Amino acid sequence: MKRGFEASLVCLNRGGNAWKLEATREDSDEVRDGSLSCRTCGQAFPIAKGILDALDPADDVLAREVDGWHEMAGPLGEDLVPTMTALPYYPHPPWVHLAPDFFQNFEYVDLQDRNVVDLGAGRAWSSRQLASIGRARERSWRSTS
Repeated sequence: MKRGFEASLVCLNRGGNAWKLEATREDSDEVRDGSLSCRTCGQAFPIAKGILDALDPADDVLAREVDGWHEMAGPLGEDLVPTMTALPYYPHPPWVHLAPDFFQNFEYVDLQDRNVVDLGAGRAWSSRQLASIGRARERSWRSTS
């Protein structure tokens, strides 16, 4: 997670954006491991391998969905790379219906000159597609303080 990005986030519990970012491992690009805590409500979210995990641990429906993805896809090993890079054009259900639906969104949403944060990106195929069609750009979320 890039330092400074937390300023663009809003706590779903309290609606504020007073965050405390703690890094246990960091490189020149981002916080690789650590946590992000709301200073107002105290809820903390882990950061692992550069990814903020903001999923609600008390949401049973969400937990079942995540478990289902893990059961269906398993760990992302090298053998799955060709499949993941083919998404959303993977020629098996439900992907044959998802690709047109995904790209149809851009007929109604103009993302030109906008920053895009792909929340809930899962295996990140949509992030790759957004970047490849030129509608997304990486921003250096550097803190101004």
